[in-house]
Amino acid sequence: MKTVRTLRFLGSEGHEARFATDLGPTLVVSCLESTIFRVSLRFAEGWKMPHTWTRAWDQQEVPFEGHPRERVAGHALPAWKVIAEQDTVRLIQGEWEALLHLSSARLDWHYQGRVVLAGRPTGTFGIAADGRLEHHQVLNDDADCWGLGEAAGPLSRRGRRFEMRNLDAMGYDAEHTDPLYKHFPFLIHRSAGVALGLFWDNFATTDINLGLERDNYHGPYFSWRARGGDFDMFLVAGPRVRDVTARFTRLTGLPMLPPAWALGYSGSTMAYTDAPDAQTQMGGFLQKLKETKLPCTSFHLSSGYTSIGQRRYVFTWNRDKFPDPKTFVTQFRDAGVRLIPNVKPVLLTDHPRYAEARRLFVRQAEQDVPELSQFWDGLGSHLDFTNPATVTWWKAQLKEQLLDLGVEAVWNDNNEFEVWEEGARTHGGWPIGLGRPIQTLLMAKASRQALQEKFPDQKPFVVSRSGMPGMQRYVQTWSGDNRTEWKTLRFNLAMALNLSLSGVGNTGHDLGGFSGPRPEPELFLRWIQHGIFYPRFVIHSWKHEGANEPWMYPELLPQMQALFGLRETLSPYLQRLLTEAHITGHPILRPMFYDHDDDAACFAPSDDFMLGDALLVANVMVPEAKTRAVLLPARRRWRCYWTGEIFEGGQRLELPVTRDSWPMFVLEGRDVPGAAR
Repeated sequence: MKTVRTLRFLGSEGHEARFATDLGPTLVVSCLESTIFRVSLRFAEGWKMPHTWTRAWDQQEVPFEGHPRERVAGHALPAWKVIAEQDTVRLIQGEWEALLHLSSARLDWHYQGRVVLAGRPTGTFGIAADGRLEHHQVLNDDADCWGLGEAAGPLSRRGRRFEMRNLDAMGYDAEHTDPLYKHFPFLIHRSAGVALGLFWDNFATTDINLGLERDNYHGPYFSWRARGGDFDMFLVAGPRVRDVTARFTRLTGLPMLPPAWALGYSGSTMAYTDAPDAQTQMGGFLQKLKETKLPCTSFHLSSGYTSIGQRRYVFTWNRDKFPDPKTFVTQFRDAGVRLIPNVKPVLLTDHPRYAEARRLFVRQAEQDVPELSQFWDGLGSHLDFTNPATVTWWKAQLKEQLLDLGVEAVWNDNNEFEVWEEGARTHGGWPIGLGRPIQTLLMAKASRQALQEKFPDQKPFVVSRSGMPGMQRYVQTWSGDNRTEWKTLRFNLAMALNLSLSGVGNTGHDLGGFSGPRPEPELFLRWIQHGIFYPRFVIHSWKHEGANEPWMYPELLPQMQALFGLRETLSPYLQRLLTEAHITGHPILRPMFYDHDDDAACFAPSDDFMLGDALLVANVMVPEAKTRAVLLPARRRWRCYWTGEIFEGGQRLELPVTRDSWPMFVLEGRDVPGAAR
């Protein structure tokens, strides 16, 4: 790895300023908006990935081939005010300033005249002969960091190291496991009370160190390291965290607006569809809904409907388990329960359509044959969604095998694109190692298009487990195959809040835990109490002891009925928040400091969160709790959701709780359905 040591100012023109580097590439600092800046290294041979799929600032559809990386359409492109001195060049835009130190190749960012982010003086940019890239910046004592999508651990990212490399992390530890399903090279940094976002538009495998790594020669720093691709970084200015999130969300595309039915309870378990009598098992689910009087609007149909033994064969129906798929789909539709069937982007080598699709797969690096990867108890090949023929084939299969039967939604699963031959080739002309998550994004786009074409008068609804920035334009997501244990509740919340800060707020969890033991009654009850506040309200599992079901503990059925009723009461509020997110980019689930950063106490670690800007939720996340502490943000008044009692902000309350209760407060002057007055 070589470090860029010096810069030479080449001049500026309008929104761009250029600097020669001692290692060859040109450093370009651009002003796209008054609060969105771009820093890129331009090599003489051009971009390694000449297209981008993330940026949708002007809300125009990003084509399957991506936008040219140079595209700046829709941006205001205000000109820099340039002040060039002997060893520095100041690029000024309003209250923000980029300060470049020519003799050390350092780039600092100033807000209102003070440094809020500094390049590491001993080396800010690094370039290796094998294509690796590095970016190092100073980590101040007061700095904190959030974002990186739904990586595991607490809300604050400081003091951790993360790897961005999509994996099918079944049964993960929500506190420690890394990497997980999504690739989000977006970080929110806050120092001296000023927040800004850093987005590296690069989807090669990436390592991000946020102070875990130390080196005597450099002082405290944080780093981004990519194993190839381009250095193309966007700095999204605040000064507030909420400013950064909303602007980054707009930069990568405002979130899709789901149909109203998607806010209802969605049933799911692998146990039903893996059973030999799957269609009968599924009919039993409808019967239990009637008996328990629990409302349900959809069912996530696990991949067992395609299985033969342990293997899964996408776009097939196991007719032994589902003798009459059309009647089955109609039965659920007539009951008001839409099916959301699981589809996968890999065909096993013995799939009946493998030969038919042979030209549609990602290719091996040295031979014009499909790549082979481990997948569901066999070897398979990944469909290449940069190939227009693949997109056409995929949409045709969705329509023929599912949508023509009356299915109205799609669940993209196992879509991490674990092709570990780095040089495997795509039809788009780039090696898979530079953009596995891009395939996931294009798969989501293809599934959404199929629904739009089949049902042009309906809002399409696609669910995707894996993803990257921009996925919010197409899909709802969730935190993958979590594990049943108490701490998953707490750390799944932190994952959801960081994903929301990263632009993707339409999310949820597998309530009750996907893998591991069956949840004990108290844990299951607390999980449902927590889950009713997420856009995605799904109980899903794969357990040897039997499925997680809302009626699995008869003694809890009255509580389940009350919680499902509360969810229905809150649904209009959730719908309003989803609509606002679609327009403004502000997420539904928010950490306490998002709207209350004028109260320093709101930055302290907490299991409290805001649902929108009006409802404070303090779920119970530990066993056998008798009380629950909750902080009411200062300089506001809060009304207890349950009693209507008014409390002054700026105080920490220790409130009694039972198994059936948890604290909730409404910001005074705001209206939340069901709240007492």
